[in-house]
Amino acid sequence: MISVNGDRGSAPILEAPAGSALTDLQTFTLQNAGSAAVRFQFSRSPANVAPGNIWVPYTATMTPAQVAASMQSSINGANMNVTTQLVTPAGAGYGRVVVNGRGLTFTTASPVVDMITQRPGRVFQIPIEENMTADQIGLAVERVVNT
Repeated sequence: MISVNGDRGSAPILEAPAGSALTDLQTFTLQNAGSAAVRFQFSRSPANVAPGNIWVPYTATMTPAQVAASMQSSINGANMNVTTQLVTPAGAGYGRVVVNGRGLTFTTASPVVDMITQRPGRVFQIPIEENMTADQIGLAVERVVNT
């Protein structure tokens, strides 16, 4: 796995579990540097979501890709000034959400994990800046892959 870092820091890569691995009231939290933390809560019903938490709907029959899509939708709806990308290759059996925000931190009280911190040794960080050319990005990737 390759983690791309820019001036906003490292982007957590959140791996979603299947819906059958979740239970109501489990949470994960995202926080941008200098902003209040936002807690996301898995629940089958919005009526069960604690005040102040953001609802992440799920059912026990959802695949990891479907849970990841639900997570992405809830994160995007929270007005956190972050960008997200859904990573759910067809037939891969997993679902991931890449979340990018300035100084973003992630904590969890659920089966959701940050692939960067949970898979050490399989993650390579590549420093990339927005103004880099395709050739410069290629060289940056090559330097990391060849180390």
